[in-house]
Amino acid sequence: MLTNDEYHDILDTIKAAKSDFRYADEDFVVEAYQISKRSRFHEKEWPKWLQMQKSPTQVNRVYSEASHPNDLILMMAGGVEQPLGDTDWLVMYPNGELTVVPERDFRGFNKVVPIPENPVIPESLPEFEQQFEVVDGKLTKRSVPLRIVDAPAVLTESTYSAPDCIEVEELKEAICKAIEMGRKNGGSSAVDYLISIVAPKIRWCNCAPGLCDGGPIISCRKKSPIVK
Repeated sequence: MLTNDEYHDILDTIKAAKSDFRYADEDFVVEAYQISKRSRFHEKEWPKWLQMQKSPTQVNRVYSEASHPNDLILMMAGGVEQPLGDTDWLVMYPNGELTVVPERDFRGFNKVVPIPENPVIPESLPEFEQQFEVVDGKLTKRSVPLRIVDAPAVLTESTYSAPDCIEVEELKEAICKAIEMGRKNGGSSAVDYLISIVAPKIRWCNCAPGLCDGGPIISCRKKSPIVK
């Protein structure tokens, strides 16, 4: 099983490979980028040398007509305008010149830095749930890590032991921190924090279900408001 660090290392390796645009055949190395229906509108993923044209005189730039915004055209040296298909590759040669290469003619080139396969989503990975979520089937890193509070353990007769009492000063400190958390992150985070502090200090009962009726529910292992 992957460790948390190993999993992050794979994700970093994939990111670095996607940012390396070198392709090679038996003779030489070029940089290339395939223009597809998806990549057409993801300019942040483009290589630095692939840019939209800012003026009609710029060569080695791409542009689109207002009447056909989905289509890109490469302005080549000498004023040659070359439309790009949905599978064409834009290739930059060592001299800095760009040209359009059909997919069938680019099959002899292989990526210099291959992109590793996406790791299997290890849901049992430590901190996976806090750090990642699956949105529309795609693994996505949370912008704000999820805070998970473990439910207090249910003590049985064989495992029951009297916990330490919570000190007044400790309780004051916990309440102040909960108030601060509530103001910043909402009431649920404050409640979860208080539960994590108070639950281990409760002297849980060991009664059968229903026998705590009429008694203090704070210590009832079935009905206590701090038991999830």
